Amino acid sequence: IAGTISENDFVKQINRNTGIGVGDLMVRKPMLAKEHYQIRDLARMMYFGFSRMPIVKDSILIGLVTPRDVLSYLYNNQKLSKLKEETAEVSSFMNKNPIYCQEGWDVYQAVQTMRSKSVSALPVVQDEFGNLVGIITERDIVDAMV
Repeated sequence: IAGTISENDFVKQINRNTGIGVGDLMVRKPMLAKEHYQIRDLARMMYFGFSRMPIVKDSILIGLVTPRDVLSYLYNNQKLSKLKEETAEVSSFMNKNPIYCQEGWDVYQAVQTMRSKSVSALPVVQDEFGNLVGIITERDIVDAMV
C-alpha cells in the first residue's frame, strides 16, 4: 500500500468558489441534542452514527459535542468505565462556541473554515441569530463531487 485517501484529501482540492451553496449540500434535519441530555444518552445517539451533535435551545445553536468531547469528559473525570451510570448533562462538557457556517455560503467558504479550524463538519445557521438549519460534513461535499 502506497497510501490512503481520505474525504479530507478530496475536500482539500476545492480551491475556489464552486457556485454550489452550503444549503444545497447540507443535511437539513440533523440529529440534535439539548443541553439537559445526559452524557450516556448522547453517547448512545453517537453509537448509532451521529458523531457531531449540534446542541440547540429553541432552534438556536448553543453548542456542539463530538465523541472526543465525551471521551475527554469521561477521562478527565476518571469515569471511562462508568458511562452507563454517568448523569452529567451535555451543558457541562459541550463546546459552547461552536464553529459554524451560513446556509448561503459557497461550499468553498465552508471548506476554508473547516481547514482553518481543523474540523470536518460545520453546523449550518440561517442567520446571525444562530437559527440552526442543518449540518455539512466533508462526506456531504465528497458525495456531491462524485
